[in-house]
Amino acid sequence: MSSPVTLIVYDSRGQYSCHALLKGEEKDKKLFDPGTEDNFKINVGNIGTISKVRVEVNQSPIDPKLYVEWIKMVNDQTDENLKFNFDSRIKMSKEAAVVRGDTIVKQVLIYKVQCHTGDKENAGTEATQIYLTIMGSNGDTGRRLLMDSNNFEMFKKDQVDNFEIEAVSVGKIHTIKVENEHNDPWLLEQVIIKQEDENKVIRFDCSSWIGEDQQDADNDSENELIEPIKSFFAQENWKCFVTTSDINDCGMDKEVQLIAYGQNGKSNTMLLENGNNDNYQRGKTAEFKVNPGTWFGDLVKIRVAVVDIDESGEQTVNQTVSWHLNKVEILDEGSDKKHIFEFNKWFSKTEEKSDVINELPALIKNNNPLPLVEYKLTFHTGYDEQSATDSNVLVTIFGSNGDTGSRQLLTTIDGGDQFDKPNKNDSFLFEAVTVGKIKHVLIEKGPGKPWQLEKLIVKEGQYSNEEMIFKCNKWIGSSELPEDNSNIYLEEYQVQSSLFVDTEIVEAKPQTDGNWKLIVTTGESSELKEIGKMTLTVIGTESCSEAEMLGQDRQTKFQPGTTDEFDVLLNNIGRIWKLRLQLDEESSKSWFVEKIKMKDQDTNEEFSARLNKWVGVNSGNILEIPAIWPELEEPQVIEYKIEVKTGNEEGSDQTENAYVTIYGDKGDTGKRYFFNNLEDQSKFQKDQTDTFIIEAVSVGDLTKCVVGHDGKAWLLSNVKITNDSTKEYVFQCNKWLTANDGDKAEQLLTIEAVQEDDKESAEDTDKKSDKDDQNDDEKEDDDKNNDDENKDDDDEDGKNSDDDKNGDDDAKNGDDDGKDDKDNGNNDN
Repeated sequence: MSSPVTLIVYDSRGQYSCHALLKGEEKDKKLFDPGTEDNFKINVGNIGTISKVRVEVNQSPIDPKLYVEWIKMVNDQTDENLKFNFDSRIKMSKEAAVVRGDTIVKQVLIYKVQCHTGDKENAGTEATQIYLTIMGSNGDTGRRLLMDSNNFEMFKKDQVDNFEIEAVSVGKIHTIKVENEHNDPWLLEQVIIKQEDENKVIRFDCSSWIGEDQQDADNDSENELIEPIKSFFAQENWKCFVTTSDINDCGMDKEVQLIAYGQNGKSNTMLLENGNNDNYQRGKTAEFKVNPGTWFGDLVKIRVAVVDIDESGEQTVNQTVSWHLNKVEILDEGSDKKHIFEFNKWFSKTEEKSDVINELPALIKNNNPLPLVEYKLTFHTGYDEQSATDSNVLVTIFGSNGDTGSRQLLTTIDGGDQFDKPNKNDSFLFEAVTVGKIKHVLIEKGPGKPWQLEKLIVKEGQYSNEEMIFKCNKWIGSSELPEDNSNIYLEEYQVQSSLFVDTEIVEAKPQTDGNWKLIVTTGESSELKEIGKMTLTVIGTESCSEAEMLGQDRQTKFQPGTTDEFDVLLNNIGRIWKLRLQLDEESSKSWFVEKIKMKDQDTNEEFSARLNKWVGVNSGNILEIPAIWPELEEPQVIEYKIEVKTGNEEGSDQTENAYVTIYGDKGDTGKRYFFNNLEDQSKFQKDQTDTFIIEAVSVGDLTKCVVGHDGKAWLLSNVKITNDSTKEYVFQCNKWLTANDGDKAEQLLTIEAVQEDDKESAEDTDKKSDKDDQNDDEKEDDDKNNDDENKDDDDEDGKNSDDDKNGDDDAKNGDDDGKDDKDNGNNDN
């Protein structure tokens, strides 16, 4: 057939790649003939775990409909085989879920769609090309033509048309896109979607004209922007469970306000009400039904505040309460997905390190949670003798990730009165989920004397080396109307380095005793049903911890879909730089780690990361996680390309496990075994170069490496290591690594040369090494000398390892396997 055919490949997160199937691997072969197979080469890019495919046919009138029995995809790198069963003709488009082994990952469903046309004059349309796309948490149905209605004539005034759309489950439905390509506009009143296997009904209240031309539309639509394509969002419905802690004097009888933020906006302001007066007593869990409004994207954070309600219904934050909140659980009734926010803190102005407004980030699949930061705001009151004020002042910071909410400024860092003198700086701290890049700041002043504000300085994080200076030099409020509220937006600011030591912050910094909690969530797709041995090493800016076995006293841990918590004691390692998790499992299966969090139980400081990574033989059984702190540079996770050249003498090859530890001015990678040769050949053969990739937190500028193995004697010529910046380090060896006579089969290598984008020099180095190998006529004497040198180098290696700032004891790192993390992306199929 000659009709164009397109294959669309989706992953489990809804990302996709499109491929026009125009040219098969067999030259000049006619495509899609009955009873034949056609092979194509496609690159799906970094789209994650493949979950479904859709075939779309732009059907030619002269062609028969394409009949597809099945589609197979084979990953060229991993040999993974995927199958998609169709066994049907394609009427414009059809989807199939992936089959892995004998398991179908997702269901193919029938979505029942009702379209209700409005009841106004000219609401109906003669258009026959109306398209609908259903979007959900796991992807979309693609653009589907609405046809085969229950009515002979579709889309008439005040008429309900029923359609069916067959598709692989899109998960929780949150958005629809409607398209009318005709110049006769259509008034769409409502769309109702019901999934065949569930009783849930999703309603989209549209009340909107869709089309190209509004000349015939009702007069009420003249002020509405009429477009051929419009999107509509479903109403969210949540259940909210609030648990008060079980400690003395922690309950209250006030009201609680909840605001949620998503990737595309924020919710309504939700007052938690259920008709009861004892919702927040000690140890009690209260249940509420709330309406957040229309869908605003994946949840990224929530804000909880204790409020008072006046006679007019206005809500104001209560500044005198003391309530200890344990946790908030949110159940999305549209998807049955639950989010748990573990606050475990006071809502109070009198308790240490507490506030009456608190935020927490959400842990969302495939996304790193936003960090909690402490904003420091310094207000410089003007120089005029009357510039001070006695008014209440509130501030809201707006940024690319939302806002902090309105925060009343009550207590300065030094505990003194605020804004009470001319030419005075007043500094405040409050905690919030980061708002990202700051856009502007809103300052609100209550009734009272006018206030002359000279400037505002904002710092994100207690130890940030940057500050934002908002120049103002304006009066806020009026002496003629002292009882009025007033506000001002500050938008333009300068960013400058904070070059001084902030003594106020240093004095306010809480002290830690090193008591940390490690929280690890294992993904539901993890291949290992449980893990026996897992070790944690914490590398700090001053030293590193001993490798610690996690959960030795537990029978089960790291099971799929579960979260495990471990107490970790860290002494005198400085600021945490990175974590190293090492899996000690003799299995070809892998562990899927979804997310991880480290929390200081003394200071409540924490960092977290959404990982969604596989850990197993292909990743060297090691996973490194960088710690991100506001005051430190962000550690970068990079790939190291390692080229290992074996010598050119008889017997110089070896087939046993070999490993490398890379050292730099920022620590080391840990011992990484060489697996998965990129050259697709047996490893470490005579006169051969083997290439490997390992992923690690960057160790900075390389200083040395240790290469070893646990087999027979091996003649190692050289090692070349290239980092992400294409800087190439050459380590010469030209020595036999042997374990004979009790010697370690390890060799410390120092840098021979550093080249950047200089491949000719690298090739010259190889040639020189080959020549040295070939001209080595005195092998027996050299072997003896090399053995002595190995012993000396081993002693020196031990000394250097102890002296290295972040060096780990290689023996304690265990039998690690090396290569990069198992990744579902970059699959050539």
